[in-house]
Amino acid sequence: MNSIWAAGTKNAGVGVLFGLCGAWSQNQFPQGADHMSPYFALPFGVLCWLLCSRGLLGILSAVASMVVYSVAWWSAGALGFGLNIPIGGFYFLPTCVGGLVGGAGLALMFGIVRPRLLSRWLRVAAVGAVAALPFGSWLTMHVRCLNGVEEPQQPIRLLWSFAIWQAAVGTYLYAICAWDAERAQPSAREGGPV
Repeated sequence: MNSIWAAGTKNAGVGVLFGLCGAWSQNQFPQGADHMSPYFALPFGVLCWLLCSRGLLGILSAVASMVVYSVAWWSAGALGFGLNIPIGGFYFLPTCVGGLVGGAGLALMFGIVRPRLLSRWLRVAAVGAVAALPFGSWLTMHVRCLNGVEEPQQPIRLLWSFAIWQAAVGTYLYAICAWDAERAQPSAREGGPV
């Protein structure tokens, strides 16, 4: 029971850390800035490197996360302009596709260092898609205000959206890597070091 509590506490702390990383990254861009800059994803990639991979290949994966971010942002944008179909007045399809692409891409990039992520890429993609739902509220207000004055809560919506997405996906990536590392260590029952 204590190990479950310890793992939950550690994962909660990691989630807060990734959430702060997402909020900090979003806060670095002034109002109206273009989020297409690949450098936007670098803090998240570096945090994944520190917590999940470390080493030379991990650095390459962190840098490659900038490419993943660009592809995810492009896919959400392309789908948003091509299929801007609201469901119940809410535009969530483009953001979920962007989250799906981002989650899958990160699992594949960091899977170079942590092969277990390669077999879990579909699950990470699903977490990314669901975690991208808050971007739907931002996109919905963005579409509604295209020819008018921007709604004043938009920067806060975007900040929370990035914080939630990075917290969910980053924590899930970390949990897979931590579980993999824990399974690799022999237990006391097997006569190995704890």
